[in-house]
Amino acid sequence: MSVKDTLLLLEDIENRCHKNMVGLPIQEEIIETWEGIILKLGDVNLALPIGDALEILNIPSSLARVPGAKPWVLGVANIRAQLLPILDLKLFLLGEKTTIYKKSRVLVINRQGINAGILLDQVIGMKHFPENKEVEKDAVPEPLVSYILAAFEIDDTTWNVFNINMLAENQEFRHVSDETH
Repeated sequence: MSVKDTLLLLEDIENRCHKNMVGLPIQEEIIETWEGIILKLGDVNLALPIGDALEILNIPSSLARVPGAKPWVLGVANIRAQLLPILDLKLFLLGEKTTIYKKSRVLVINRQGINAGILLDQVIGMKHFPENKEVEKDAVPEPLVSYILAAFEIDDTTWNVFNINMLAENQEFRHVSDETH
């Protein structure tokens, strides 16, 4: 093969390479996300960072009432040989007793020395929240406003991020005895 033929062959290879070349992949923006538990408290959509919950339980079949406790203290349940107080969050925050139905659940927390099960209307599941989907906080009932950290919109639904630490720091929430009795 002559030098001229070799150069023509190399030129042909180069032309075919350019013709069939695929560009580098477009670098996509990396969006930070966090994983949350999505739930309902009355008509309010809430999200809770997944690390804020120890577990989610079905409603315990039996609760032992606690004499002298506030009305939102539903009682204590024996969960795996440990007594767990069960608290009605809707009754505590909104003054409305939670109606227990098929989708009601107990969210177990251990925050600020509070180990308790919090009764919720519904635990829907888990969702990934992209940081770039943060929106203005949704309108929530006044007693909930101070517990909402942020809000995120996913699939046309606004999820309000609930601050469980603030709840655990609330002195009224920490003081469960009903001194009126």
